This record gives sequence, C-alpha cells and structure tokens, in this order.
Amino acid sequence: MTRIKESPSALSVKSVVKAEAPEEWKSGLTNPRVGAKVYRMSKAEILDEILKLTPEERDEIRQKLDDLDDDSLTPEQWALVDARMEAHRRDPASAIPWEEFDARLKRRLGE
Repeated sequence: MTRIKESPSALSVKSVVKAEAPEEWKSGLTNPRVGAKVYRMSKAEILDEILKLTPEERDEIRQKLDDLDDDSLTPEQWALVDARMEAHRRDPASAIPWEEFDARLKRRLGE
C-alpha cells in the first residue's frame, strides 16, 4: 500500500513510503536531505500505483500535474487579447473569414 506523508525537511518534500518495497526497488538512492530512501519506478509501475490511490489522492496528483502544465497567459498577453477584442467590438466589419485569412497567410509564406 502506498501512502504519502509530509517529510520533516524544511523543503516540505513529499516522500512516498512503501510498506513493502518490491525487490527491484531496493537499489534506490538515499536522499540525505530527508533521510529517506528514494525508489525508482517505471511509468507502468507509477500508473499501476495511481489506480490504488483514493479519489482525493488522485485529484491531488491531477492538480499538481495541471500546475506543471500551466501555460496561461501573462498579464501583458491578456491585455493584448482584451485590446484586440475591444477593437473587434468597435468594428466587427474589420474581421475577415478564416478562408481569406488562410489564403493571405499562404501567399505571404509562399505556399
């Protein structure tokens, strides 16, 4: 059974504690910062272990992964989007159909 607990390190590193680690994990490395054994797991092993977690634990992992993939816009980029949307609201006739845009772009790129 896998359970996640807070480690005593100042970095608040989460460590995975295995009740009985498989033999192939015994060659793991010791992390001197937290005094814990670090085991290497294959992607397949990780996916198998995820299935054993509670919905709350899986949600925590999902949120952490979402944080890693955070590709949201910067405030400056949002300001540009807002300015362009406002320009469109003021003059909707300035917009062109996708097909026309695509044709212009292909001509510009020499395609």
